[in-house]
Amino acid sequence: LARMNGATNLDVLRDVYREMPEPDYHVHLDVRLETAMDRIRERDIYDEKETESKMALLQESYENVFTKWDVNPIRVDANGSIDETADRTRSALEQYAEATCA
Repeated sequence: LARMNGATNLDVLRDVYREMPEPDYHVHLDVRLETAMDRIRERDIYDEKETESKMALLQESYENVFTKWDVNPIRVDANGSIDETADRTRSALEQYAEATCA
């Protein structure tokens, strides 16, 4: 969100989220850079701002947010199809629910 609005300061993002309720969990749809770039190129609308170097920086930024905010997201491999990713996400959430409700 902060990068999309042109901001690079993590504090801006913190200010936005400070007003929001704490989520029960965080889901991180993890995708390889190559897969992300292939998907971007396949879209009907291509944004020249979505370069490989910017996408790599975005991935790094997410990792930094998780570390700095002490967030342990539920990571889901999102390199497959939409259906595969949905199945993996559902399974990860079910496992999380079983582990936290036990």
